[in-house]
Amino acid sequence: MHTMAVHLTIGWPLLAAAAGLAVIVILAVLLLSALRRARRGVAGTTSPGPSGPPDRADSRSPATADRPSLQQATGAVPPAGAEPAPAAHPAPAGARAAGSPAAAGDEPVPAAERRWSEIDMRELAAASRQLARPVLRGVVTGAAGEPLADAVLTVINVRGGQAGNVRTGADGGYQLTMPAEGGYVVIARGVNHEPHAATVEVHGVLTTCDIRLASSAGLSGSVADADGSPVPGATVILTNTAGAVVAALRSNAHGGYAATDLTPGLYTVTATAPAREPVALLVDVPPTGVARQDVTFAPRTLTLAGTTRHADGRPLADIRVSVLDSAGAEVATTFSDASGRYRFTGLRPGHYTVAASGYPLVSTPLDAVDRVEDHEIRLGYAGTPATTDTVDEEYAR
Repeated sequence: MHTMAVHLTIGWPLLAAAAGLAVIVILAVLLLSALRRARRGVAGTTSPGPSGPPDRADSRSPATADRPSLQQATGAVPPAGAEPAPAAHPAPAGARAAGSPAAAGDEPVPAAERRWSEIDMRELAAASRQLARPVLRGVVTGAAGEPLADAVLTVINVRGGQAGNVRTGADGGYQLTMPAEGGYVVIARGVNHEPHAATVEVHGVLTTCDIRLASSAGLSGSVADADGSPVPGATVILTNTAGAVVAALRSNAHGGYAATDLTPGLYTVTATAPAREPVALLVDVPPTGVARQDVTFAPRTLTLAGTTRHADGRPLADIRVSVLDSAGAEVATTFSDASGRYRFTGLRPGHYTVAASGYPLVSTPLDAVDRVEDHEIRLGYAGTPATTDTVDEEYAR
């Protein structure tokens, strides 16, 4: 009924995803290192040396020794002979210039820079974790394999907490980033379809979970004779508007039948059973719910036919043949043709008496259950006994 296919996709997609993640991490690390070196270079250029103004030129790194100072670039050079301004924050004894070659490797990172670096690393780690999280994807289809758009999927973990939810696209596909590997339950529900839950084990970078939803539309009913008695074993065929057979069913011991997972629309319900005329009905199955259509066979009828013959075996024409019911009432009358054949149609099953006249009256009892084609009547004059053959009841139960 409801099916579900779960499989893991590995190989080239896994290798490609791993390689892409490694490249992103390497580029992020290189960029972070470049930013840190640039910040340290700027800090070394603008920081005063430990010995005051006389050592200011020597305090710059070789890379910036030939560049004009900030004061020279802005024209704020103090006049000759002027006392240099005292450093606002004297450096502690033994400290080296921030930009000097000797201090480039062992200078402690300022607190502000350390905080920025930690923030960058946290963001990088978060991005890496996001890229490394497993992905669950698949396609939601209907009973006939058609993709179901706008179906809602909810994923819960083993503790019952929601791990995510998503809607399918026009092609019935969905993709959801999972928090971690492990076991989950996927609950899917589509428009005019029954909800369905499936378990899935998420492993590796990519896990596929395809889900098939059964339609919420259905048809049920019962098959019975005209008197209301159920007909077990009847064949019930459902065909759509294109004439294709959608379902072939058998009525149960109580005459009931049921068809589920139907697409809403018009169907032709045809019921057949032995010794009964087929019945065909048109039924409209709504988008939701189960429609009901009972099938009742027309009153069962049968055909009685045979030959009127003389006692010597010659067929007799124009012999009046009558059928009387169990109460003796005449039900039908006909005359034999030139070959002595007679026929009655539309008789209800039951106990009858067949009488022929034209010669001395001859009557024979008959229990008609099914079609009878060779009921022979022998007629003769007085003194010549009339005889009848045994009735061969075709299709008798």
